[in-house]
Amino acid sequence: YEAFDDPNIPKFHHGSHYSSSGIVLFYLIRMEPFTSHFLTLQGGKFDHADRMFHSISGCFNNLLNGSADVKELIPEFYYL
Repeated sequence: YEAFDDPNIPKFHHGSHYSSSGIVLFYLIRMEPFTSHFLTLQGGKFDHADRMFHSISGCFNNLLNGSADVKELIPEFYYL
């Protein structure tokens, strides 16, 4: 954040947006119609197993220990 200096772009914390359709599909991949939408986004194939959602605790640890993962919980976590 401190090292970024651009006269036209204001400072920001994350270079990717924290909430997108890809993140929703990441979390809800095991539920239709999200599975079909995920496959469409990925060119008809599932991603590598290591990059797919498998546990809340695993995602939480990635968020705490890495600076590249900026996903937020989606509203569906609170009512599904």
